[in-house]
Amino acid sequence: MASTGDTILIAPGTYRGEGNRDLSMPDKSITLKSENGPATTIFDCGGSAFDNHFHLSFNSTSSTIGIVGITFRGAYAGHGAIRCRSAAPRFINCIFRNNEATISGGALRCKAASPLLQNCTMVDNSSMSGAGLFLIAGSRPRLENCVISHSDRGEAIYVSEGSSVPSLECCNLYGNVGGDWIDHIESQAGVTGNLSADPLYCNRDLVGLRLQPDSPCAPDNNACGELIGAGPEGCQ
Repeated sequence: MASTGDTILIAPGTYRGEGNRDLSMPDKSITLKSENGPATTIFDCGGSAFDNHFHLSFNSTSSTIGIVGITFRGAYAGHGAIRCRSAAPRFINCIFRNNEATISGGALRCKAASPLLQNCTMVDNSSMSGAGLFLIAGSRPRLENCVISHSDRGEAIYVSEGSSVPSLECCNLYGNVGGDWIDHIESQAGVTGNLSADPLYCNRDLVGLRLQPDSPCAPDNNACGELIGAGPEGCQ
């Protein structure tokens, strides 16, 4: 049993089935961290229209859980692969890909929640509303150096009302069928290092989402001078 302040190291591997999905996170300050990054540590829900599953649910007002270096893929549910309600978890260097929500929040659904996402990549997610994030009830997430790209249904971020405006810095929103910098986040396009440009993944089918040398997400090629997203530079 983990105690407050503990870091739980997760070995490389692909984790599937019972005990690795549909999880409610505890009300304590802990960190879940992969030993070797998101390219080798994958939680795969294996969800489908006939077998719905999500990844994680955060429900505590005091939760400060950190999630570091993990890929979350294969969720299929009505609302959110990751669900945050009155919570503020931190996601660092994580990848969210090929998750589908039939109603809201392909990758994350936030209700009165303020998660922090740093150097995360959301790619090939899908939802009727908010393929990347769906925000409601005063949610105010902060995204730093993140990518939301290539959603085949839904906009990058859906904001249900003005009280739920997120803060984005050095983020790249690109190629999302429902729109990138639109509606409540339109004013953040082109400021504080935000952009909309093809991330130039070496191979989008590969888990690690490595970046081509001329990618705008590479530190030498953007105004922030920092890595944007979870994918490392170089196709080797």
